[in-house]
Amino acid sequence: MGMILRNSLALVLTVVVTAGAIALASSRVEAAETLSSVQAVSCPSAKLTHWQASTEHEKLTFLFGFVTMLELEREWQGKTPLPIKQSINASWVRGLAGKTLGDLSGALDDYVAQNPDKLEESVVGRLGRLFVVPEMTEKEKVDARRRYQQIKK
Repeated sequence: MGMILRNSLALVLTVVVTAGAIALASSRVEAAETLSSVQAVSCPSAKLTHWQASTEHEKLTFLFGFVTMLELEREWQGKTPLPIKQSINASWVRGLAGKTLGDLSGALDDYVAQNPDKLEESVVGRLGRLFVVPEMTEKEKVDARRRYQQIKK
């Protein structure tokens, strides 16, 4: 593994751990309860309630960690991205192309302000519905629904 990739991976892991901790720390008591009740096979999910309670810096840090993981996966896959049946990464990269962290943060802030009854949604799920799904082909949407149903079983 090259020095740049190794250093990038170390940075990504640090950022993701930090971003996850920051997003969940916005609700300190809830985060502690969530983390203590999480099983080894699951991962706590940052909800829009956490988003709403976070500072702008915390929001941008979370988004930076998230898009860095997408970038790392894109680099790992190489020049030929995997189809959606195997990875959603190409759809995410296409959906977020040309967007800034400010764009993503602003869209989530707007959604939260307009939908105060939907704050239990995950931040990543809402990002996907705002930016990724609209850019997917009909075939990708069908394949994604099938894959999602398989996972839910």
